[in-house]
Amino acid sequence: MTRHLSDEEISAWVLGERTPMQEAHLAGCRECGIRTGRLQAALSGFRESAIAWAAREQHAVPVPTAPRWWQPRSQWLLAAAALVLMTAVPAYRSYSAHLSAARERTVLDAAEDTALLNQVDTQISRAVPGPMEPLVPLVAWNTDANDTHKGNNETNR
Repeated sequence: MTRHLSDEEISAWVLGERTPMQEAHLAGCRECGIRTGRLQAALSGFRESAIAWAAREQHAVPVPTAPRWWQPRSQWLLAAAALVLMTAVPAYRSYSAHLSAARERTVLDAAEDTALLNQVDTQISRAVPGPMEPLVPLVAWNTDANDTHKGNNETNR
């Protein structure tokens, strides 16, 4: 390479973007080697000073802490647990009373339903409706005679 490396090429070299032609030129060109060395030294110095400044400033910055009244303590935790228990126990008792009342209502409803079904069954299974019961003695209900009569008819055929 007959020309010297440009500033952009030297910056790229320091950043790690290297070509074989640039390597050959830097191996033979003293002026480009000096310029590259100065840039690397400047960047190294900047890095070291930035690290040192950060280390100094890191200790100088106070870390904010929570106010003392905000820090959790065991007394506050116990008070919160007691408050939870004081509200949970009555709520549980109310809920269990509600459940037992619902169970009782269910049992009563079932008993009423059973009584109604028995009453309907009695009404349906009657041979004669209630208003016609006074006429029952006037009618002869001889089912055995009807069955015998059917039997005689079958044998007569």
